[in-house]
Amino acid sequence: MDLLKQCQQWFEQDEAQKVIDTLEAIPAEERTPELDSELAKAYIAVAHIGEREPFEKAMELLAPHEEYFAEDHCWNYRIALAYYCLDEEGPALRYFEKALKARPGDKDTQEYINDCRRRLSLPRFEKNFRERTQEAWAAFSQIEAELRQIIDTDETHQRGEELVEKCGNALKTALRDTSFELGFNGEKHELILSPEGLRSRLFPLVYFQKQAPESVLEHWNIWVGRQPCEGFELRAGEIEVRAEDVQMWAEETEDHQVSLVLYCEKLTPILKEDTDKVWWALSMLVDQTIGEVSAIAFVAGFDIYAQPKDEPDKLLSELPELLQSMGLSLWRDGSDYLENSYLAYELEPVEDPEADWRLDVYTGSCRLPVLINDYLTARSDMVDEYHKDGIAAGFLLYPLSGFTGEERVKAILDFRDNLRDAILRDAGEEAVTFLGGATGLYHGYLDFIAWDLPAVLDAAQAFFEETDLPYAHFHAFRRDVGGVPLLDEREPEPDIHEETGSLLSAEDVKTLESFDEGTAGYFGKMLHWLENFIKNGVEEGRFTEKQAHQDLQIALWYAFACNNLDDYIHYYRAVEWMKDSEKNAAGCATWYYRYSVALMYCGRLEEALSYAEKGAQEEPDYPWVWLQVGKLRAHFGDKAGALDAVKQGLKLEPGDYEFLTLQEEIKAGAPLEQMECHWINPDADQTLQQGLDEDADDKQRALACIRVDEAGLAEFYELFRPEQYGYEKNSPCCEFQYPVKEHLVELSFRMNEAGLSKLGTDWLRQLKERMDSGEWLTHTPEGEPEGVLTGVLVDQTRRLGLVYQQPGDDQYFQIFLNSDGTKADAIWSSTGNSEPEVYTEDEMSAIEQHIKNTFGEFENVFHELVSPDIHVDICMVPPSEERDYYTLVTMGMGAHQMNVPEELAEYKLERAELAIALPKDWKLDEESMKDERWYWPIGLLKVLARLPISSDTWLGWGHTMDKQSPFAEDTKLKAAILTGPQGVEKGGEVCTLPGGEEVNFYQVIPLYQNEMEYKMEHDADALLEKMAGISFVVNPTRQNAITRGTLADEEFTGDMDNAARHLESIQEKGLPVDKINAYNHMAIYLRWCMEHDLMSMEFMERYWEQVQPFMADLIRADLRGFIRDQLKGQLFGALFNKEGAAFAGYYYGEADSPYFPSDIDNYALEYFGSEQYYSDKFQNEAYLFIPFDENYYQAMAKVIEKRFVNWQGQNFDEDTLEPSELAEAMMEYLDCECTYFPSMTDDDPIMSAYNYAKRESVKEGFVPVLIKADDEILWECLIMNSDPDSDGEDDFAFDPDKVAEYRKKMLSAPVENSKAVLEEMIGQRKEEAEDDDMDWDEEILGEMEGGYDNRRFSSYWNSDNNMTYPLILAKIPVKNPWEIFAYLPFGGWNECPNTPELMAVAKYWFEQHGAVPAVMTHDELEFLLPVPVSEKEAVDKIKKIDRERRLYYEGRTDRKWGSIEANAILLNSSLLGIDGAVDALEAIYHKWENR
Repeated sequence: MDLLKQCQQWFEQDEAQKVIDTLEAIPAEERTPELDSELAKAYIAVAHIGEREPFEKAMELLAPHEEYFAEDHCWNYRIALAYYCLDEEGPALRYFEKALKARPGDKDTQEYINDCRRRLSLPRFEKNFRERTQEAWAAFSQIEAELRQIIDTDETHQRGEELVEKCGNALKTALRDTSFELGFNGEKHELILSPEGLRSRLFPLVYFQKQAPESVLEHWNIWVGRQPCEGFELRAGEIEVRAEDVQMWAEETEDHQVSLVLYCEKLTPILKEDTDKVWWALSMLVDQTIGEVSAIAFVAGFDIYAQPKDEPDKLLSELPELLQSMGLSLWRDGSDYLENSYLAYELEPVEDPEADWRLDVYTGSCRLPVLINDYLTARSDMVDEYHKDGIAAGFLLYPLSGFTGEERVKAILDFRDNLRDAILRDAGEEAVTFLGGATGLYHGYLDFIAWDLPAVLDAAQAFFEETDLPYAHFHAFRRDVGGVPLLDEREPEPDIHEETGSLLSAEDVKTLESFDEGTAGYFGKMLHWLENFIKNGVEEGRFTEKQAHQDLQIALWYAFACNNLDDYIHYYRAVEWMKDSEKNAAGCATWYYRYSVALMYCGRLEEALSYAEKGAQEEPDYPWVWLQVGKLRAHFGDKAGALDAVKQGLKLEPGDYEFLTLQEEIKAGAPLEQMECHWINPDADQTLQQGLDEDADDKQRALACIRVDEAGLAEFYELFRPEQYGYEKNSPCCEFQYPVKEHLVELSFRMNEAGLSKLGTDWLRQLKERMDSGEWLTHTPEGEPEGVLTGVLVDQTRRLGLVYQQPGDDQYFQIFLNSDGTKADAIWSSTGNSEPEVYTEDEMSAIEQHIKNTFGEFENVFHELVSPDIHVDICMVPPSEERDYYTLVTMGMGAHQMNVPEELAEYKLERAELAIALPKDWKLDEESMKDERWYWPIGLLKVLARLPISSDTWLGWGHTMDKQSPFAEDTKLKAAILTGPQGVEKGGEVCTLPGGEEVNFYQVIPLYQNEMEYKMEHDADALLEKMAGISFVVNPTRQNAITRGTLADEEFTGDMDNAARHLESIQEKGLPVDKINAYNHMAIYLRWCMEHDLMSMEFMERYWEQVQPFMADLIRADLRGFIRDQLKGQLFGALFNKEGAAFAGYYYGEADSPYFPSDIDNYALEYFGSEQYYSDKFQNEAYLFIPFDENYYQAMAKVIEKRFVNWQGQNFDEDTLEPSELAEAMMEYLDCECTYFPSMTDDDPIMSAYNYAKRESVKEGFVPVLIKADDEILWECLIMNSDPDSDGEDDFAFDPDKVAEYRKKMLSAPVENSKAVLEEMIGQRKEEAEDDDMDWDEEILGEMEGGYDNRRFSSYWNSDNNMTYPLILAKIPVKNPWEIFAYLPFGGWNECPNTPELMAVAKYWFEQHGAVPAVMTHDELEFLLPVPVSEKEAVDKIKKIDRERRLYYEGRTDRKWGSIEANAILLNSSLLGIDGAVDALEAIYHKWENR
């Protein structure tokens, strides 16, 4: 038998010692990593509580194989367990989390993770450091006399090892692995405790030092840190080295430390052979020269050179004098240093009040910065080290909302001081060392190291209880655990709405009422809405969960939804929810009725009757409670009382069908189930009684849970004897551990005992026989290891789910059986009873975790209520700072294995899930989902998810789907393509399931018809290249990748505009404008086209009677009514002649630039001004408020005329219609929404697109910039700054991670003093002028002459062909204009300022003049000004530029700027032309070359 399998068998037989004996017999070097891992597992298995050695042995075996087993669940689980049992929960947590990642959903691992977090949140030690210190000093006191005697008498130093061992044994209770030295200074013996160069170790050592008893101090000096020793000599082999033998070069750092370079000729021979030994020797010499504590305080680090530097040096022995010359005093002892080592710091606070604690800090002080840094970066190395020794490092936090007024800052600091003093007073200095404190936007913080944590927290809690604070917490310096409340948060006053007396507002109640459509689907939505309402309310602090449970209205609606879903589990949920609101139900028979119904369907009939009777007493005028009273009285034998209840009900509801039916059934002695088996609607009820209702079977299953069949239940007990196996019943299911061939298997009946009693004795007997036979005990999936049965799940249809665990790699899988024991086919069929294909529980957990890790956390899920084939839920990931859009992701499509061609089988493409991105303002509420304009992306996902099943095909990268009609009325998108997931990290495209199968994730990108056709003619890569710069986030009116930047289709006949959309905005938003305003802009466009003879003959003939009066006097014409009544509110291409239709396709068809509706919006912005345009009054619909008059028309007519002239005269450079390789790379580098423009004769499309983007940027939060697309020098500049290690100059490659890191660094750094930076740069130029004897004002600035009025950008024009260069319009995702240089760092070469300088100057110009960077090439940067620069400012700037050019030239040529003599050749390019000038220069060059 294979040795690993033999080990597995021994483990199953509980014979781990055999594993140890067998594997230990194999030499360690011959054992494989797998065998070492099994041996470690065995040591863990044989260990007893309190033992350390087996767990340490396990860690010793596992640690060398960490890289080999990096992604392995078992290895991570085992080393985590070893740490856990050694009380090192910090590293245990990290490895348990890795184990869970390797096997998502594993319950044991999750339980350990939860326990680790609990233990780390509030560390509890068997002995804390205070107690350990006391024990260590007690042990030292017992042997200190013997230690002194050995030191005094051991003249030949023969007993050194014995001395160290005795002292180490005494100290190790408190100080594990701490270095120490023993000696005698002539007066006293000395114990020197070394922190080994680590500031963090000073704190426990200093504490330990201070606790030394007087009896010890009488004979000993206790030092923390090696002391300076003049003349110290170190022996390294045969070499003796002193500080005088070491050359030193010192450089002072910004924080007043020194960085050293050391060279020692004596040690050079062994530097290559034993570098570590040389490092140790020189660090020891540094410590002995200035003292170890001073070395920690003042030496930032040192390098060792093999050759001396060619610079003046000092000797290492001179280091003390050097430090003193810097004003630094040497520290003799660690205690003094720590008392004077506070560091002040400032941080950029996170403004989100829900962010992790401490992230709101903006100022603080500390003595141990590593703790702050580790916490902020979610590391815990330092805290883990302390934890091993029984030390807790953490902070107290408390809200600052109550600190107000002019003295707020002082009050906050005084409070923190008072808290510190109170803890010192009550807990004592022996319990705590304070490290500093911090102030945040929302909380105050007091940082400390606790040597006795309970004493500290008791004192803190006592202090907080005497304050008016609403809450206070302790939190360890760990980001991955929770806090510990020291002051219970006071329950908030709930926001009770006066009109409802509930947490639900009147609007909320209307929403709930809208779900009452009488179908399970809508009741499911009702329940989902309620759960979200409660969850959000609790998270937002509007009320607590307890208050929600107690709210009467919520309870009524919750029960209403659950009861109408009409299955046992939902009735059980209603019962669990409602009991907390009973105290508020007085006088409300509805509450008692619904609670009674839920109790009845859970089989609690006596309680159900009691509550029904009480409801009738509380509110006798509520008719339906009498219905419930009648049924239950009849059930319990009170026939007269039951008929009386019916009588009461008929008084209130004369002739009611339900009461009349119940009356007959009571008289006939019908059982309770029969009385319940009805629908309210008489027609629907007749269908149910005839057995024709599609929900009849579901109804019977719900009724089955009302009453126990005693005989059936007795048979069940007789068969299974569940009480012997830890039986739990009716909570809500019935479960116990049933033995199958000595294996305990969890047998779970997903119902109460009433339902269970009706499964049938014969069927239960067959179930037991099958389990007892062991036929299900193992199952081996094709190509996978054998699984062992761990659970059997039984539902009311008698279908079974068998859960298996696979030994060895601990994998789980589940198979489904029909009621007769045959294997259920997972593939959907048309039979009504077939189950949809679904993931197993473990698979679903893996998928859900992958979605969260890849796309983001989600709270809301669009649950599918009817699932005929697969169950497709859609997870809604909300917008975040990182992703400013919604992401909808399917969850369930991958349960079906698609029919992938055999030749592609190796790529594991059988399973898939889909994602689609929607703008952050996309409406996803329940009401909006009824409108196709908002629902279609969800519908698209569902259609695509089922396409592989309905068509027996598969979907993968590059596949397309053609709907052949627009997805909704407001978009022309009608197809879709699948690509890899967008905006996610590498690895997000695939999720590996617990069984090893892969689920591929794809992004759905909707397409226009011609984009779809382009893909079919070429391929997916070609289309995606064409779409470069187009965002993957859905935009119903986005640019068309095929037509953007070119003239539109001349045969355009499509839709242009529909007033219905504008009318809907007026209605939905309640805008105070006349509905006729919806036609304003359409009338302007139509009038202009009529004036310019662009209408079709068909239009003129058909509408001549209506049009003739308008044509006679167009100035007074109001075409709005005509568009509304005759054109049905629509404009479309067929209204125009050939020229008019082509222009409409260009200007009013697609949402490219220029685009008529966008020009209307621009005019609205100009008309109303920025503040009013973006105000809540207009709600993004300012165009509807523009007065419809002649001024409006004339203003827009000028714009349309300009667009028309441009369109007629527009020309494109055919060679630039497609983006070049460099342009593609540039857009990929920018990593934001980009639009590419080919070279063109008129820049109208470019400027209109820029102006549209400028308007949108205010709301969307970006800065638009035009960038020369094919500028290789610009590309080199960008890469030189952001990814200097890249070789991308030739192939345009770059490292996206390094680029992102550079941007983050630039954006997080504070902008330098803007004005000072600019003045410094000007000052440098002035100095250069003075050096050249030039007069600044006269010769450099001078007077401006000539020039012209410039109202357009100039740097993107190519003077060779009078066309624009190919351009990219990039929407740079930054808040402030000056921050664009983080994305476009084009400086830092020659005289061009670097990125921080560019940002500083741009910030200054923005603040002074409102200037915004707008156009960039490698050597030109154009700014846009909201108003022209004044003449004086312009003169000054021109003088400055001219002077800088002059200085540059004259400083490098020694010639006079502007003189003819300064030129070697003068050519008149206006006569020769550019090409002629080039030819002339080439000829001259060759002539000189030959000479």
